[in-house]
Amino acid sequence: WQEGKYTLKQDTVYIEGFRGQISTYLIRNHVLDTLTLLRHGRIEKLYNRRLEYDPDLKFDKIILETKGCYGNCPEFVLTIHNDGKVNFRGIRNAKYIGEKEFKMERQNLHKIDTLFKWSFITRLDTSEFYGAVDGWAMDITFYYNRNNVRTVKGTSMEMPFRLKRIVGRLTNDLRVSGLI
Repeated sequence: WQEGKYTLKQDTVYIEGFRGQISTYLIRNHVLDTLTLLRHGRIEKLYNRRLEYDPDLKFDKIILETKGCYGNCPEFVLTIHNDGKVNFRGIRNAKYIGEKEFKMERQNLHKIDTLFKWSFITRLDTSEFYGAVDGWAMDITFYYNRNNVRTVKGTSMEMPFRLKRIVGRLTNDLRVSGLI
């Protein structure tokens, strides 16, 4: 990303770079954590690096339920409890079909907990479908702080930025363990 002095005029950002060269970006969209810009026909997304860390967020349980896609995406239900207990149910296109219970390693559980604290979950629009027609469909439900529940629905590549790392970590751990 280009750095330098910038000027904002209506829907355009002008950035003065090295040796005074001016670059122009058209603002396509701005939401709480993402600025979408257009330059030379190419979309660039910038994410707020001062994501709101909430040390009071404590997940009780996370359920990741994946569904189909136009290919052979694994379908499964994964439930993680805050004590590290994990339930996996492979449904279709997974390497393991059926029920499996195991304990998540403490360091992985800590990483998920930390990512959750950065998730901005209380401000995400759960009425929105964050997805593409041809993507790997999934729902992720967070039970947290003893009496709160939020479900975000979408596809893997279009999930809100702050949830992508949680989804990515969970699915990668399942791949490494040979379940999907």
